Amino acid sequence: MSDPRDWTPWDPKLRIEEHSHETAHIVVVTYLPTGQQVSCGEFPHQIQNRVKAIELLKLQVVGQ
Repeated sequence: MSDPRDWTPWDPKLRIEEHSHETAHIVVVTYLPTGQQVSCGEFPHQIQNRVKAIELLKLQVVGQ
């Protein structure tokens, strides 16, 4: 298993879905080997939400 700290948005073990609406940019990141999933929509830009969702997913998968 690759170290989750090394994940990037292009990691083949991640599925990243981005949903934009007039007032929200929600990103859902799934860790494909386990199906664990995290979403983030707290920031005004999708790139910020993507980075935060990946960080949250890393914490969930690693268990820290």
